[in-house]
Amino acid sequence: MAGLVIAHDDAVARRAWAGLGIVAGASFVTSLDALVLYVAFGAIHRDFPHIGAPALSWIFSGYTIVVAAGMIAAGCWADRLGRRRVFLGGMGVFTAASAICAFAPDARVLIAARVLQGFGAAALTPASLALILRAFPKSRVPQAIALWAAAGALAAALGPTVGGLCVEACAVEQPLSKPESRGAGTRRRLDVPDIQPTRPCLI
Repeated sequence: MAGLVIAHDDAVARRAWAGLGIVAGASFVTSLDALVLYVAFGAIHRDFPHIGAPALSWIFSGYTIVVAAGMIAAGCWADRLGRRRVFLGGMGVFTAASAICAFAPDARVLIAARVLQGFGAAALTPASLALILRAFPKSRVPQAIALWAAAGALAAALGPTVGGLCVEACAVEQPLSKPESRGAGTRRRLDVPDIQPTRPCLI
């Protein structure tokens, strides 16, 4: 992110384009995370059979509500604390929350981690746009914003497909995580706890 420098003319530095690639990639990931799970609702519900569907729906709505509600406040924080600092902080929160999602022991922790993901996404989204406006000259700003927005639109288009592929791939691997069958009378070992088969879709 140090490469996002102010450009005063039509000649855009390579570092500015590299910075655009970083913030566009962040936009892609946060948009993808909002849509990738819609096709995995049934599989996730099977992972948590004792949780009702209304409570489990917060895995989806908790993320999107926090992102929508938090972007205005996050934009103010970016103006006061620094755009790059807020962007990097949002990326750190988003990444940490994704790791918690993968290893969440129950649905409550999973929902809390999704809400935390939403805070991270809400912080980095307006900060990334502000970094673009700062890095490019006025004549190149429309082009840069178009590329940034295209990354999010591409994620929206690919989200359900990627989610379906994740569910299908995890379903293939699921038998490998089940306890080994043994003959009658044999003593069973303790198995290492498994990650739920659909949980990688949340990363």
